[in-house]
Amino acid sequence: MSPKGDKSAQEELGDWRARIDVVDQLLIDLVNRRLGYALEIGEIKRRHGLPVRDPAREEALLKTLKDYNNGPLGEAGLEDIFRRIIQEACDLEAH
Repeated sequence: MSPKGDKSAQEELGDWRARIDVVDQLLIDLVNRRLGYALEIGEIKRRHGLPVRDPAREEALLKTLKDYNNGPLGEAGLEDIFRRIIQEACDLEAH
């Protein structure tokens, strides 16, 4: 403890890092849920002879997400993250 009885920097950081750890686990769960949906979509596309990629859908999704986002995540970071998620989904849909 510091002289004022406050938490030390390490204790404060530990508290925040524990919160981040929980959020990270939630993010993994949500991304995996999303990718599970992509597997189902891939099956539908295969049955109907549709291509895996839908560039118009991808761009519309990115626009919607950018419009929804109110930071602090910037647009470039958001786009990088979701382009990677979209690529993972397409890779799963293709198999």
